[in-house]
Formats: sequence, C-alpha cells, structure tokens
Amino acid sequence: MAWNTLTYACGCEDRVQLYGKMTDREKTIERASRHDCPVCRAKKTNEAARANGLPELVGSPKQIAWASDIRSRVLATADPEKAAKLALITSAKQWIEIGR
Repeated sequence: MAWNTLTYACGCEDRVQLYGKMTDREKTIERASRHDCPVCRAKKTNEAARANGLPELVGSPKQIAWASDIRSRVLATADPEKAAKLALITSAKQWIEIGR
C-alpha cells in the first residue's frame, strides 16, 4: 500500500492510495497517463451527448465516464424504438445497472 500521484493525459493530477504489488501499482500509474481523468472525461462525455441530441448524464464523474461507454454500446445495438426510450435516461447509475 502506498500513496501515489496519478498524472492523467489531460494534465490533471490525483493523489490515490494504491494497493498490491509494485508492478500492479506501476501499471495503474502508467494506465492513468493514457486516459483523461474522470472529471474531464465526464465533461467531454456530456458535451458529446449534447452535440448528438442526447441528455447529459447525471452522477459522479466516475459514474458518468463508466455509464457513457455503456450508453453508447446499448444504444448502438438496440432496436430504434427501444433506443428512443432508453436515450431519455439521464441517470448514470441506471445506465450502469442496464449494462450489468
């Protein structure tokens, strides 16, 4: 267990406590450098949703980032009638439940 500073691709930093082997912690640190932080990812997700006529997702930044991936996948594979109903869901928590 150790405290580490993650520097994300967007330039944001986060101090987190990582557990496990040193190699696993290093992988987590390296992975963070390839992705935007949850807050920036949530902002980009909601901007893209507005541009595509979808409502913004509501929840924590981590929930929004996770739910946006689920929403894209589900809406792409659902039949048009079901997709129209699902597209109205704004709760990130509900999208996460749908994805399970």
